Amino acid sequence: MDGLGLRRIFVTHDHPDHMGLSRWLHERHGAPVSMSEVGHSSTRAYLESSPDRLQDLQYAFVTAHGMHVERQALARAPGSEHGAWYGGLAPLARAAAGGDRLQAAGRDWELIETSGHCRGHLCLHDAQHDVLISGDQVLPTISPNVSVLPSRPDANPLRDFLDSLARLEQCAEHTLVLPSHGRPFRGLHRRIEALRSHHLEQLENLRVACREPQAAYDLLPVMYGRPLRGYHRFLALGETVAHLHFLWQAGQVERNVDAAGRIRFAAA
Repeated sequence: MDGLGLRRIFVTHDHPDHMGLSRWLHERHGAPVSMSEVGHSSTRAYLESSPDRLQDLQYAFVTAHGMHVERQALARAPGSEHGAWYGGLAPLARAAAGGDRLQAAGRDWELIETSGHCRGHLCLHDAQHDVLISGDQVLPTISPNVSVLPSRPDANPLRDFLDSLARLEQCAEHTLVLPSHGRPFRGLHRRIEALRSHHLEQLENLRVACREPQAAYDLLPVMYGRPLRGYHRFLALGETVAHLHFLWQAGQVERNVDAAGRIRFAAA
C-alpha cells in the first residue's frame, strides 16, 4: 500500500473469509471496525463457545436429519480447530445497520441489510453512480450457501434470502455489482431472477420427493444430483434443511420428529 494505512474497516458479514483478519488489521493500522451488531455478537458467541459444545450441537443436528457420522469424526472435519479461521475479534467501533449511510471514497453509500446467507449481512449501495458492493448476497456464477445452522435449528433462512433479493431489486438494472467472490458484473436484475428461479425449482423438486416421508440427508441427491464427500456434505445438508424448512413453514410439507429425535418431512 506504498506506506499508506487503513483508515477504517467495514465488514459485510461474519464469515471467516470476510472478517478473519479484521482484528489483525485493526491492531496493525489502528483502523476502527464497522459491521452489524448481530454479526459481531454471533462471532463473539462462537469464539467463546467450547469446541466440545459446538461439536455436540453439530452432531445432534446432522444425526437428527439422517446423516450417519461418528462423533469423533467431527473433531477432524475442516474448520473444526476452534477459532483457527479467526484472528480474534476486533472491538466494534460502529454497529452498522440497514438504512444507515456512510461517506467513503467521495461517495455516499446506503447500507442494505440482507439475510439468508447469514444474519446481519450488509451490502453498500451508491445510488448516484449505480454501484453495489454485494458481499456474498449476489454472486455472478454461484448461489451463496443458504443453510440452517445447528445453532438455530428451526430457522427459515431461505425465506429471508428471497425477501432480501427483493430489496436489492430496488437498485437499477444496470448497476455495477462488486461481489466478494468472482468478477464484477452488470445485469443485477437478471442475476437475481436466476437465483430466485434456481431456489424455486429446488423447492418444487423437494416437494415432489416428499410424497413419502424423507430425512433431509436422503434428499441430498434431489438437490445436488451427484455424490458429495467430506465437508461438502455438511454444507449441502444445511442447505437442504433450509429448503425443507421453507416448505414446512409455508404449510407445503409436515415436519415430524420421532421419539429418538429423528426428523422426517412429508407432504402436508
